[in-house]
Amino acid sequence: MLKCALVFLPFVKTYTMPKPDLQTLPQHLHEEISLVPQDDLIEAFAQRFDALAFLKTIDDEKWMYAYAKDKWTIKGVVQHLIDAERILCNRALVIARRDTNQPLLSFEEKDYALYAYADKRTKEHLMSEFSAVQQSSKKLFESFNDDHLQNKGTVNNYTIDPNALGFVILGHTLHHIKLIKERYLV
Repeated sequence: MLKCALVFLPFVKTYTMPKPDLQTLPQHLHEEISLVPQDDLIEAFAQRFDALAFLKTIDDEKWMYAYAKDKWTIKGVVQHLIDAERILCNRALVIARRDTNQPLLSFEEKDYALYAYADKRTKEHLMSEFSAVQQSSKKLFESFNDDHLQNKGTVNNYTIDPNALGFVILGHTLHHIKLIKERYLV
């Protein structure tokens, strides 16, 4: 009897995923996209700022610190990063797969924070989940081909593609790391 082995070859990218033209996107996304230093999305995911290594350097007591009344603790910020990255990846997937359940709506981050109970979680558990989410995001964007990346979808009354959403994901983390450094660790 002849035995057959299946061989799966890795998907090789032969195209680039360039930083989007900010003129085509709403103003509220410009800062986050501009914070990403790389001009290619796969390169940007490969060289992603190591937010986890940075977060590990923060003393445990600081994780419950909020710099002002009604502001999140560092635990709350990390939970927000987890939630937002999941939502943005879902948007990218919906658009890449040409799902007709569009337009995609915005999410109310304050409601998510209120019901996430981040301050009841441990630093270690939050960081473990954040690591898993980041790894999953990277794999999702590595799976997209040129066709996926060129698809356009509607999110909260503006048009965007998965490529731009990838840059938003990376820049969103950089934005909040910057805020932690400037407002929580002073």
